[in-house]
Amino acid sequence: MKKIVRIGAIALIAFAAIGVMSCDWLISAVVMGVNGKAVNVLAEVTTTDEYWKGESSSGTAVTLQGATITFTSLKEGDSTTYSTSVGSDGTWYLSGVNAGKYRITGSATGWTFIPMDIEISGFMSEVTTDVLAYPTPSGDPLMVIVRWTNELVDIDSHMIIDTDTDLTAYADHVYFNKTSNTLPAADTVMLDRDVKYPLSTSTSLNGYPVETIRVTQNPFGSGSTGQLRYYLQSYSYYNGTSQVTTNTTLTGDPTATYTGDADATVYVMLGTEHYGTWTMPIDTAEKTLGILKIDVSGTSTATNYVIKSFGNEGDAPKAIGSVSLSPVVVDEIR
Repeated sequence: MKKIVRIGAIALIAFAAIGVMSCDWLISAVVMGVNGKAVNVLAEVTTTDEYWKGESSSGTAVTLQGATITFTSLKEGDSTTYSTSVGSDGTWYLSGVNAGKYRITGSATGWTFIPMDIEISGFMSEVTTDVLAYPTPSGDPLMVIVRWTNELVDIDSHMIIDTDTDLTAYADHVYFNKTSNTLPAADTVMLDRDVKYPLSTSTSLNGYPVETIRVTQNPFGSGSTGQLRYYLQSYSYYNGTSQVTTNTTLTGDPTATYTGDADATVYVMLGTEHYGTWTMPIDTAEKTLGILKIDVSGTSTATNYVIKSFGNEGDAPKAIGSVSLSPVVVDEIR
């Protein structure tokens, strides 16, 4: 009888020891699978296999098939890595991943990957996350990429200029100066993707939910200086019957008819280098949100960018309360 009691006590001590151990140990012991697509953020929305095919800067057809996807642990002192390859259909799968925080990167000849961070919970057995890439460009263009996961919401990217007198819409083939209806140097700022709801009623967008604006050189002219500002705006949401533009927000509103946020993330790349990542607030009921202020200077062949979070310096843009970004800007961009 005493032996049984002693064994039971030992068992209780063991369970107690486990109970005081870090939960991180328990979570990290759970092994999961991670899957996703390899997405070309410069592909035209209507292009077949837009997720993973595209054209290089030289016009040569390129593909992400065979690209290596790598997970690197962000835990201090942990050098764990996992890797896998993109298949012939543009998808990838990684098995046996312990829960934790990871930096996701990729590599493939002719492609640049946007580094992304992910936290994998031990309470899920399967995780889906896509990786973003683009054909490696010549020079060092500034690329601003927004990706959102809530496909019930259609959001739009806006790159504008701000001066002492006005706010002016600016994107691909949008008038840089509304008074003279002229553009700066051709193709200095381009909206590479514009994702939206199709005209017919649908529960999905007309393409993968990522939009990209690319600045190839100084849009203010060689030797001139100016500031670009980058905004995101919620355009519409699907209410179960149709897409509507009322009561929709970029960041979600728990008091509105539609409460969901777009779950958007903005990535900024300079050529092949990652400049920074911006995530959105939630439940703040904002339809339009300023993200970046970009000071531009230099020549057409050596353009300099100083990038700050919106509101990092100075006052709010003039007339922002009275200048409507919708529908004027949205109509021109779309």
